Amino acid sequence: MASAFTQEKLPFTKGLNLLQWFESEMPNWNKYDEADFACFKSMGIDVIRLPIHFDLYMEPENTGKVNDIVLKKLDQICDWAEKYQIYLVIDNHSYNGEYWSNNPPPIKDYKKHLESAWTQIAQRYKDRSEYIIYEIVNEPMSSQEYLTKWVKVQQEIIDVIRTYDTKHTIVVTSANLVKMKPYKDPNLIYTFHFYESGLVTHQGATWWGAGFADINIPFPYDKSRLPKYKGETVTWNQLRQKAEKINPWMRELIEAYPTEGTVKFLNNRIKKVADWAKKNKVRVLAGEMGIHYNASHEDRIAWINATTSACEENNIPYFITHS
Repeated sequence: MASAFTQEKLPFTKGLNLLQWFESEMPNWNKYDEADFACFKSMGIDVIRLPIHFDLYMEPENTGKVNDIVLKKLDQICDWAEKYQIYLVIDNHSYNGEYWSNNPPPIKDYKKHLESAWTQIAQRYKDRSEYIIYEIVNEPMSSQEYLTKWVKVQQEIIDVIRTYDTKHTIVVTSANLVKMKPYKDPNLIYTFHFYESGLVTHQGATWWGAGFADINIPFPYDKSRLPKYKGETVTWNQLRQKAEKINPWMRELIEAYPTEGTVKFLNNRIKKVADWAKKNKVRVLAGEMGIHYNASHEDRIAWINATTSACEENNIPYFITHS
């Protein structure tokens, strides 16, 4: 691949997150097969992001050897990606979920896991084609300890990978990408996740707290289009009052939604990332974006069209999650 300092566009444009394949202790080996990759190619999908909970597949847990069966399956997936010329982002999705958000491991233990996992993966795939890409970790922890130390730890993991593999592209991130100072390694891609506004994209998501499973929010915001709460149409003010009692955070999102639930707002947020990338002469991608199924079909399409159009206008590849 060309250096980030000479290449404005990445060699892929749009892709999917292949969820729930390597995300449980008992992987669903039959969820996707080679026929799916052929189908992806025919649909114009040129990149796949594969979330893998490596922490679940290591013995000893978190820092030991990755299970041979998992690695052999990953070999096969790499074969399919290369055969159909689809880029494959191997995304380390370890320590992900509500439990770990509330109980983050000490960062030294997190670092040990990353060192162990990427030492094995980099050695195994160092001779593969450029279609194989490494993503150090999905959404690093947001505790204060991580916020102050993550950029340094991530550099150390880049160095671990480069000890074995100087060829392949690495995807990196931080809790606030546009305030991050880029690393010196020229073969990196910087990733961000886009779920603006959370009120519309996470309606129905029980893991976001009380109330989100009970609302239906239209997109884009239009004061004449009213939301629903538990299936009944309510005014925006009534929804604010209900949220005040059950979830103050949801009320904050409701208060901001007239501004943040607009196509203009989405365009500006994505352009901000594009401007940061241009200023720093680096490449970026939207590793996750999507809207939850509680939204109506028309509103989902409107949100997806708005966000994907903004990414395309700014030469930012994107990966759809739930839609």
